[in-house]
Amino acid sequence: KKIALANALVKLASDLTAASTHAEVGKLIRDILKKKFPQTKFSTKAANDGNRIDITWIDGPSTDKIDDLVHDYRAGRFDGQTDSYEHKANPNKVPRVQYIFTKREISEDVKQELVKTLSKKYGFDVTDDNECFKRLHCYANELIWRETREKSF
Repeated sequence: KKIALANALVKLASDLTAASTHAEVGKLIRDILKKKFPQTKFSTKAANDGNRIDITWIDGPSTDKIDDLVHDYRAGRFDGQTDSYEHKANPNKVPRVQYIFTKREISEDVKQELVKTLSKKYGFDVTDDNECFKRLHCYANELIWRETREKSF
């Protein structure tokens, strides 16, 4: 019984440490994003297991810009070739989580403006998937994604 209790206490301490680090990373990221992009409303959600933070927003900065800002808070990366997680050095003892996922949505207003611009540029209605695929070898959603992925709004 003593061993079981000791194991339970060790697990509890580990869970509390993970949750604490997880919350700390979330707060640090929110503070950085607020300072750097005050006009954009970000949502940061933590996974229950304490290993992941999801960041979402509408319009605003590109995903690459956000990925660059939060890079130091990732503990490493998953290597699909070896099916393993590679931890990176942390000499400054920055609190980190295993995964940070970023996803920007594009508002309907921005999409509509882009559709007008692209339709004018290509000389046809780019929302017509058949025509878009025939002329540009991609569907409308992919064309919009290509045009927006590196831009900030």
